[in-house]
Amino acid sequence: MTPGPASELFQGATHVLFDFDGPLVDLFAGHGAPGIAATLLEKIRAEVELAGTEFPDATDPHRIVAELHGVLTRCLLLSDEQASRLVDIAQRALVAEERIAAKSAAVTAGAAALVDELRRLGCGLAITSNNSAEAIHDFLAGRSGDGFREAFGRHVYGRAPEPYLMKPHPSCVRLALAGLGCTAESRILMIGDSASDFKAATAAELGIQFVGYAPNRRKIDLLRASGVDHLVESLHDLLRGRSF
Repeated sequence: MTPGPASELFQGATHVLFDFDGPLVDLFAGHGAPGIAATLLEKIRAEVELAGTEFPDATDPHRIVAELHGVLTRCLLLSDEQASRLVDIAQRALVAEERIAAKSAAVTAGAAALVDELRRLGCGLAITSNNSAEAIHDFLAGRSGDGFREAFGRHVYGRAPEPYLMKPHPSCVRLALAGLGCTAESRILMIGDSASDFKAATAAELGIQFVGYAPNRRKIDLLRASGVDHLVESLHDLLRGRSF
């Protein structure tokens, strides 16, 4: 790993957008995503028989919510109104589970130091996430001494009520850009750990530069395959201006 373009992007940035789960915290460190996914499916099964229906990944609660309307209307032939009601039930259940998870979320190594340095440099900061804003605010409210609450304040842009607006849709990224007052002259950096983060940053325009947080081989391979040019294995690497 050698000094690379991430150094220039980091030093020149006027605004920095963070994905939440991954680059800032391990949200599901103490309350796992597979268990949450199982809870969502139980909630749905209490309303409708799911026999014969399949989800591409029944261990990922966000994918379940994102794909639920299509599964219900395509496989069970429910009406749009019936499916939307069940999506709302799943959404509310996911928010509740994420708020539980926020109580035991673990801060990503190097995140506090990076946020502190970005504040020192005068960067405008925001969180753009497929996680619920309620869970993110719960997490920030429970922090003291590391500057997270002061750094992000009201600039938290979480999952919209409409699942189709989750990343890779650029909705939450565009809301963050507007909220921060970004213009064509702004130099914007986004830090994310998934292909959907990268696609959302690209679709949001304004020339957002993207750095992929890839702490393991699986993430490295996925981000590389998605076309991400600049990767860091840790946030400490980003502070040192090192990418690969």
